[in-house]
Amino acid sequence: MLSKLKTSLVLTVIGLLSGLSIWGINELTAPIIAENQAAEELGIFIELFPEGIRVDQEAVEDGTINQITTVYDGDDQAIGTVLRGTANGYGGEMTVLVGVAPNGEIVDVIIGDNSETANIVGGLIEEYLPNLNGQPISEVSYDAETGATLSYNAVQTVVNASRNLVAGDPLIELLEDLGLSGTYEETTLFVPATNAYTLSAGGEMLELTLDSGTLYVLFDGLTVYGAGGSADPLIVDAINAIQGASIETLELDHPDRTQIIRAVADTVATEPMEGEFIFASRPYVVDGETLGTTYLGTSIGFRDDNTFAMSFLETGELARIENIVLSDTPDYYRDNVEPGFEGLYGLTEFSEVFANDVFAGATGTGASVTDILKEAAILAGGDQ
Repeated sequence: MLSKLKTSLVLTVIGLLSGLSIWGINELTAPIIAENQAAEELGIFIELFPEGIRVDQEAVEDGTINQITTVYDGDDQAIGTVLRGTANGYGGEMTVLVGVAPNGEIVDVIIGDNSETANIVGGLIEEYLPNLNGQPISEVSYDAETGATLSYNAVQTVVNASRNLVAGDPLIELLEDLGLSGTYEETTLFVPATNAYTLSAGGEMLELTLDSGTLYVLFDGLTVYGAGGSADPLIVDAINAIQGASIETLELDHPDRTQIIRAVADTVATEPMEGEFIFASRPYVVDGETLGTTYLGTSIGFRDDNTFAMSFLETGELARIENIVLSDTPDYYRDNVEPGFEGLYGLTEFSEVFANDVFAGATGTGASVTDILKEAAILAGGDQ
C-alpha cells in the first residue's frame, strides 16, 4: 500500500513539475515570439516602401484594424501607410496587412498569421491579391469568384476597414458630391445587400456589392436621391438620371437592375423584430402581390453565425428558405443542407424537424436553419 502511495506521489510531483516547466517555457518564449513577429512585420514595411528609414506605429481599436504604421523616408516625409487588421477566414482569424501609398493607391495586400489551408492562401497570393495592387483604396473592386470565398472575404473586410481610415468614408463623400449634408448610422433593418444606413438628415443609404464593383444608392422611401461608387458607370449614371423619381421607374437594360430595385424596396418594407433568433421581417411579395411574411434570423452554425430568410404564406405554410449570410463551408451547405429545404416546403408542423435527420448529418449548419425556422413558424401563426 505504501509503495502505491509513493508511486502516486512521485507521479503527481512529476506532473506538477512538467506543468510548471511548460508554463515557464511559454512565459519565457512569448516575448521572443512577439519580437520575432514584430521584426518580420518591420521587414514587410521596408519591403513595401524601400526608401523608408523609420516607422511610427499607432495602436487603434477599430474592431477590424488594430495597428496603423506610417513609414518615413530620410527627409522625414511620410511615404506610405501600412494597416494591420484581423478578420475570420475559413480556418479562423487571419491577419492582413494593407500597404497604401500617399496618393491613396494600394501598394500591396499581404496575408500574415493565419490557419488557412496552404494551397488556398497560396492561390489568393498568386492569383487574386495582385489584382488589388495599384487600385485606389477609396474605390477598390474585388474579383467575384476566387474559389476561396471565406479567406477572400477576410481580406476584403480588412481592406474595406483600411479604406475608411486612410481614404475617408465613401458614403459621406457621396453625400457631399450630391450636395447633401448629414451623417449616417448603421441600421438594424435587414436588406439583401452588403450594408444599409440611415441618414441623420433623413432617408436611407444602401451599399451593394455587384460584379462590377460597389454601388451606393441614396433614397427616401422609394424616391431616389442619387448613386455613386465603383460599379458600372452605366448603372450609376442611370440612377442619378432619375433623381426625385421612384427607383421602380429606373429604365436600365442591365442584369443588376432587378437586384437594385429589390434591395431598395426591401429596405423600405423591412421591420425590426426582437426574437431569440429572428431580428426582422418583411412582406413576402410575388409578382407584386403580398402572399405572406418573410422572417429573417441568425443562429450559430458549425463555424459562426448563419443568417436565413424564412418565407411563410398567410396559411402558415413554409414557402421558401433563402440563405443570406453563410459562415460555414459553402460546398457542404450546398450538398447536404440546401437539398433538404424542398421537403420542408408546404409544412406548418416543425416539431419533428431535427437538423441531423433533415440535413444529411450537417448538424451544426442544419441546427442554425432549424433554430430560425421553428421560431419563424410560431410568428407566422403555424405550429412549431
